[in-house]
Amino acid sequence: MVATQAGERRCYEQLLRELDIWLRRYYARRLPPSAADDARQDSLLAIHAKRHTYAPSKPFGAWVTAIARDKWIDRIRDASRFTALALGDEMPIEDHEEAAISAASLDDLLRRLKPAHRLDQPSPSFSPRGCRYRPPDLE
Repeated sequence: MVATQAGERRCYEQLLRELDIWLRRYYARRLPPSAADDARQDSLLAIHAKRHTYAPSKPFGAWVTAIARDKWIDRIRDASRFTALALGDEMPIEDHEEAAISAASLDDLLRRLKPAHRLDQPSPSFSPRGCRYRPPDLE
């Protein structure tokens, strides 16, 4: 890395090849294959972008490992944010088909009644919550 910071292009290319091999192994043990490849690429980009921050007096391995670890944590966070919930093939849902058909049929039948057969009370009211019928007071 010191030679890379000094501008030696061949050293930088060799460094990136060696880091690529190391990062492949590092992420292969920690992430699924597709996420491992993305994390490896992110790490190589981060190393390239942050190469000026490396201090030659510090261990290079610790510097690279810190970047790789941060990218690994980023991948884990991304995976936890966008994880889809697995839904079973059979989800229990309330069936309203029979109630809707009954309400429509009853409404149609009540409309067909002759005025003499209708009650003086308000007719049943239908709502999405079901049928509400108020029977006449028998007092």
